[in-house]
Amino acid sequence: MGSLGNNGESFILDYCLGLTSGERTARVEAFIASSERAAEIHGRIQAALGPLASLYSEPCPEELAERTVRLLCAVSQGAQVARTQTTYSSSHTLEDCWQCLSRSILMKLSS
Repeated sequence: MGSLGNNGESFILDYCLGLTSGERTARVEAFIASSERAAEIHGRIQAALGPLASLYSEPCPEELAERTVRLLCAVSQGAQVARTQTTYSSSHTLEDCWQCLSRSILMKLSS
């Protein structure tokens, strides 16, 4: 995706979720401003996230968040996941899971 490389869509999603900072935020904002496709993706993500703004948020326990991300990654990769136990290779990092999850979300938004 242009100046952000192959991960442009993931960077836009990260930006929309408030997961970028500093130079990366500036690069994503510039990319959105200069690319019609990036602006369209940004708009679709913002529209999807809009209803969530009215929800009350409370802290999620770190363990639950990590298990949820691992489960979503396993599901998005087509793995069979047991209801009570999620198996996920320890060689994968939490960042790998977020990238996997963001790609899956973007595929749904692009459809």
